[in-house]
Amino acid sequence: IKTKRYGASVEKRGVLKFHLIYEECATDGQFDAFLIAVRDLIQANSSMSKVAETAGVGRQALYQMLSEEGNPRLHNFAAVLKAIGLKLKFEPERKAA
Repeated sequence: IKTKRYGASVEKRGVLKFHLIYEECATDGQFDAFLIAVRDLIQANSSMSKVAETAGVGRQALYQMLSEEGNPRLHNFAAVLKAIGLKLKFEPERKAA
């Protein structure tokens, strides 16, 4: 599977429209692309070291977590999102009428 790269578009979209990237990645089943988009968002707006420290994870662990092979634990991923001003939100899936 070839993953999409968001890079500079993440910076332009900013945190407020970041959910659109998630929706696109989830629809395509490319959660690895979403992890990379989170990494790109961090690099565009902050530093990996600062976010790692705020989230309570190691910098190298953060890089591994947000790679194509990343498989972060939920509590670590939630801490990273909180460190960049986002939160996990679950809602029921909408069924087609």
